[in-house]
Amino acid sequence: MFDRLRWQLLLSYLAVFTAILGVFAIAVRLVFGYSFRQSLSQELVILAEVAATHAEIQNNRLIVGDDFTDRSLALPDRKFEWFDRQKRLVDKVGNLNLNLPLNIDIPVQFNKYPGQNPDETISAVVPIIERDNRQQIGYVRITQSLESLDRTFHQLDIGLISGMIISLAISSGAGIWLTRRAMKPAISSYQQLQQFTADAAHELRSPLMAVKTNASTALKYPNGIRSGDLKKFTAIASATEQIINLTEDLLILARAEKDCRSDKLHQSDRAIEQLDLTLLLQQIAATYRSQLDAKSLEFDLTIQSNLSVRGYISSLDRQAMPLIGRVFINLIENAIHYTPSGGKISILAHQIERQVEIRISDTGVGIAANELERIFDRFWRGDRSRTRWAGGSGLGLAIAKSIVEQHQGSIDVQSKLGEGSQFIVRLPAIFSSS
Repeated sequence: MFDRLRWQLLLSYLAVFTAILGVFAIAVRLVFGYSFRQSLSQELVILAEVAATHAEIQNNRLIVGDDFTDRSLALPDRKFEWFDRQKRLVDKVGNLNLNLPLNIDIPVQFNKYPGQNPDETISAVVPIIERDNRQQIGYVRITQSLESLDRTFHQLDIGLISGMIISLAISSGAGIWLTRRAMKPAISSYQQLQQFTADAAHELRSPLMAVKTNASTALKYPNGIRSGDLKKFTAIASATEQIINLTEDLLILARAEKDCRSDKLHQSDRAIEQLDLTLLLQQIAATYRSQLDAKSLEFDLTIQSNLSVRGYISSLDRQAMPLIGRVFINLIENAIHYTPSGGKISILAHQIERQVEIRISDTGVGIAANELERIFDRFWRGDRSRTRWAGGSGLGLAIAKSIVEQHQGSIDVQSKLGEGSQFIVRLPAIFSSS
């Protein structure tokens, strides 16, 4: 129980931390991308303005000075272009092999050309102004490939993803350590409460048995008891029986959970051995024949032969009921109680690969869908149709789940309100030598 809760806390912590890291990484990526593009745009505009100063009009023609065009100012992924007032190309510098139409309406623009190389560029266009009369005589355009920018972004993405993975790995280790420390007080308190419950139930057995014995003795001789006192003794005996059942169930549940936590195959007064599950189910079903007949319930028993599992038995009384038998007793009693007269109860047991599956079904009142996940809680009370009956402790299903988990198995339920319920128990199978 606590292991599952610990993992749930750890996964919740990691999910929140992953979301925070993801938001942070996306924000860094967007801010970095915007800043880098803005910086590149400003750089290209400045370079275009510098290139514009090296152009002049001679004989009504735009001339670019040799002192600029002869220099290698353009990078391999960058190109300078000069245009006259009619947008005709006059000169160019650079190795970028792109012939793009001049667009003077947008000073800086990003261009995409699917299928070309490069497939994405940035261009900056500035007008050329004559120094003497301050008239526009042409345009300068500088174009640069964004491949280097894409490589930078790719490296940034790798860095961010690697950082997230490393951070999550470190956080996982730290989370495991923190959840263990956080759960220690809760586990300690739960174990103390469980020990108190077991001790209290054990200590209550003797006085309760004394009350039960005296009440039973008095009821054996009703002639010496006044009629009013006879009802009181009957109520005392009934209440005592219910409390004894409750203490026995608390002891079984506390011990089953303790054994499950200790994860030991052998206890001081208990051993684990191979059980003939086929015979065990047949014996348990036989004990309820009279109750089934009394309620006119149809009973279908289909059990595969030679079903074997490993189960706990008492080392002190090897003829006593194996612990796993309590599971089927609780489930059958529930089915009998919640199935009205004329209904049907069925038990199907067979082996599926490496598991033995036992299905106990009834056509009773059923369980509401919103209550299915709570039925294995202690003292669970559903709607009025499924409240505890006289003599029930409300711990039957909790005990069944604890015992099944102690045997390395699982228990599930399928139910529809008004149609009935089906409990499915799965246990590790033991294969016969034959």
